[in-house]
Amino acid sequence: MTTHSILTEAQLQRVSDGSVSSLFSTCDEAPHTLLLVWPQMGDFDTLEYAWWLQKESARLRAANVQVRAAGIGERTAGE
Repeated sequence: MTTHSILTEAQLQRVSDGSVSSLFSTCDEAPHTLLLVWPQMGDFDTLEYAWWLQKESARLRAANVQVRAAGIGERTAGE
């Protein structure tokens, strides 16, 4: 089993709406996926990284890059 297959099969809770789905459920349409593996949700480093990604979101969309992040923690910490 490869890392990609394990991550594809994993069912994770989304921070945005709380639903449970595959990490890559909507990435098939994008030629590139940026996967971020965060040690925990809500700490300063992940918040700062998320802020920079938000700031650069238009550039990432223009380059057809889907961004996915997975981290340890409660949904409320991710919000």
